[in-house]
Amino acid sequence: MRARIVAALFAVTLAAPALADGPFTIAIPGDGAPAGEVGFFDATGRRMGRFTGLGEPAHLAPAGDDRFLVLDRATGRLLELDPDGRVTRDQRCPPDNPHPDRAALLDNGHVLLASEYRATEIDAGGNTVTAFDAPPNVHLLGAARLADGSTIFSSTEEPEPILRRAAGATAFEHVPLGEGYAHARYSLRLEAAAPSSSGFLLWHHDFETVSRMAVENGRITVKGSYAMPLVWKVAADPTGGIVGISDSFEIRRVAADRTSTRFRVPFAPLGAVYLPGRDIYAVSYVRVPASAWPESWRAGGSATRFPWPRFALFVLAGAVVGAAIFFARGR
Repeated sequence: MRARIVAALFAVTLAAPALADGPFTIAIPGDGAPAGEVGFFDATGRRMGRFTGLGEPAHLAPAGDDRFLVLDRATGRLLELDPDGRVTRDQRCPPDNPHPDRAALLDNGHVLLASEYRATEIDAGGNTVTAFDAPPNVHLLGAARLADGSTIFSSTEEPEPILRRAAGATAFEHVPLGEGYAHARYSLRLEAAAPSSSGFLLWHHDFETVSRMAVENGRITVKGSYAMPLVWKVAADPTGGIVGISDSFEIRRVAADRTSTRFRVPFAPLGAVYLPGRDIYAVSYVRVPASAWPESWRAGGSATRFPWPRFALFVLAGAVVGAAIFFARGR
């Protein structure tokens, strides 16, 4: 009888870690459709958990202290969340820009929203502070606020697609680019490098790198680059690197020291950010109706990897317990 009890306790000891490691699910309150979610993954692609209750979480952006912005394009809702599901911002996008494509946090707590035809700065209460309409027949492909108070845009304007609007100005100015971008000007994308930074991120899907740029003496200069080919969306890493979404549903991160991390997810990702305090990635997506994933599929190589180190640790612990019981019975 004692032997059976010891065996049962030993089995529970071994099973406890696996039971504790199950992915979590947190429902974000609101009127979002059930298909939109934000999943959390470690550096190997193992799914840690997810937020549900979103509509179309089309863009994620870092917000400091492991918080991140979620732009729900379907509902016109702007959220600021942390990995524990705390909602620190919940706003409606303004009526003059109700369904923007991108959002970036500014250093004054405001948010810069951008769509193809308009960029809008809103304050902490969701009120419009400034709005910029794109020039006629021009689409805006990215926007960032610079440290000097100006706002810089990538656009479909030809032959100079980079536009800048000085603080208080009423018109755009063209900022010259280097000749290396002449064959890809039409589809250059732009993202903020940090809230009100002097630099910004610039890339093209067909390029091998993402460049960190700055405006100096009225021209754009390259300040550094990150090896990240075939990337179609990029977000700044709060620790100095970048996170990108590339072809084949792959999430990539290049750290400040240029070390690289990459893993795949089982869905078409819409946005991705790195949360350094937890060392995890938040990835947004819209689920396919009636699909089993991501509940039944863990992305990345760790999906089928057996935790041998942890298994060995608990086997050793069980052996110690068994030896103690053996000697106690012998006495």
